[in-house]
Amino acid sequence: ARIDTRFVSEVDLISMGVRCVVAEGAKLRPAVIEAGVLHLRAMVFGNRCAIGENAVCTSGCVAGDNVTLQPLSLFSGRVARTLPDGSAWKGAPLVRSNGQRMRFPTGRLSKDLCGDIVALLLSLMLIIACSAVGYCVFGAMAAAQGLTDWDWRGESEGWLFAAVWLLFGPPVMASADVLMGLDLASYADDAAKKLGDTRTVFGLRVALMVVVSYAAFGWALTLSSALLCRVLRGSRRRNSQLFQIRRLILRMTFPRYPAQLSGTMGMALYLRLLGGRVAASSTVSLADPPLEPRKLMIAAGAVVMGPLALGECCVGER
Repeated sequence: ARIDTRFVSEVDLISMGVRCVVAEGAKLRPAVIEAGVLHLRAMVFGNRCAIGENAVCTSGCVAGDNVTLQPLSLFSGRVARTLPDGSAWKGAPLVRSNGQRMRFPTGRLSKDLCGDIVALLLSLMLIIACSAVGYCVFGAMAAAQGLTDWDWRGESEGWLFAAVWLLFGPPVMASADVLMGLDLASYADDAAKKLGDTRTVFGLRVALMVVVSYAAFGWALTLSSALLCRVLRGSRRRNSQLFQIRRLILRMTFPRYPAQLSGTMGMALYLRLLGGRVAASSTVSLADPPLEPRKLMIAAGAVVMGPLALGECCVGER
């Protein structure tokens, strides 16, 4: 079986046959609360079953061989029904579908593992390279403001101080004090005294450096990840290996900065770089990256908030 979702619980109550596929975002929930009582019932799927994106399977459901659940379907075990072999179903409540069965490649463990390793390495290289851009901007900002007396590059605490501010912000500094045994607040006070600044002035200077350097890191990551994923063309049915690598890269990089562009023109630019046909004047807010951005079409003036893009998606003007 190939499981591409993280929404799986009570795995000891789930039985799947050979060559089954569970798509992105599908939910398998053997536990259910009814009338204030927790019920745990087994879920059984036969051979070569396919569960589409964001489909939900609840406690007690049973499916035969070659059964397909279309995306966004709800299969509840409360109906006490076994889906017959070779059938396709959709909707909530579940109804018979005349559509073709989904034929997702099941893949092999060694092949999938190699693809995941390649994607993780590419994501790590992107993040490290973009972090280096952020550090260069941080140093350039320090030099531009005349902070030459504070040699933060020559001290290990200085690098840590910059990293904590750049990556996490002031609230994490207290945790860094406790976990690493370093008093970064006192270190900041000492640096302010060397420069002859008050704590307020020094804080404003560092805050400006952090804002600009983090923006440089974020935009470098946004542009580089989008261009890389644009080159990695693939779909579930064709070039599934490239699709898997691109999906993991998007999952690794999207929450680190591109997601913060939701609702701005920057998100439209990001989606256009990914290959989507998105108008610059549209307003798009995404919690998760689109897995197939080339199939996303959003016209001018449209407002799209938190969509779940499955296959060909077209949104008209306004």
